[in-house]
Amino acid sequence: MEESEWLKTGLMGFTSPISVDGSDLQQSLIAAELPPEFTLSVLRAYRLLLAWSEGGATLAQHSDAQDLPAWEREALNRLDEGVGFWAPISIIAGELQDAGVADGEQLAHAGLVLGEWAFGIGATGSGLLFVEVAALASPFNPRRAYLAGRMLLERGRMREAQRWLRRTVWLAVASGDDEVHALARSALQAPSSPSGE
Repeated sequence: MEESEWLKTGLMGFTSPISVDGSDLQQSLIAAELPPEFTLSVLRAYRLLLAWSEGGATLAQHSDAQDLPAWEREALNRLDEGVGFWAPISIIAGELQDAGVADGEQLAHAGLVLGEWAFGIGATGSGLLFVEVAALASPFNPRRAYLAGRMLLERGRMREAQRWLRRTVWLAVASGDDEVHALARSALQAPSSPSGE
């Protein structure tokens, strides 16, 4: 595919809103994969990141956004438990107390840490959801879009992967990130071999 075609395809993908499925089905996946004692906090973090990433206009009315200072204190008080999700949850709760000035990069990093934690306990579907929502939280970062695309591609989820990788191409060109541009183009041209997920 010619460079102009890549840009056009990337631009089309960039201008049409990219989103993550926040449906009950996705939330059920998180609930099914995680130990019950972690589910509510992790689901709350996912729903808050998703709501903020989609514009956050209704975040204040979102039931999960109630009493964020108390949730942040709880997360900070539980850091010494050795469970890998309390630190990113404290960041999410702290940043979203004033969603209008929340730092998307901080929220994206917290989402990636939650994704890593989920992968580490074998919750692959949940990990992928957090990687995608992290890319949404930092929508102009080509590296985050590439990570989402690559991880989806590795798991055989071709359509979703291609959407993120096309976006990566456009973002990488726009930001001058030649390395990620080359990686995304290579991933898009590679023969697909679904792993069954």
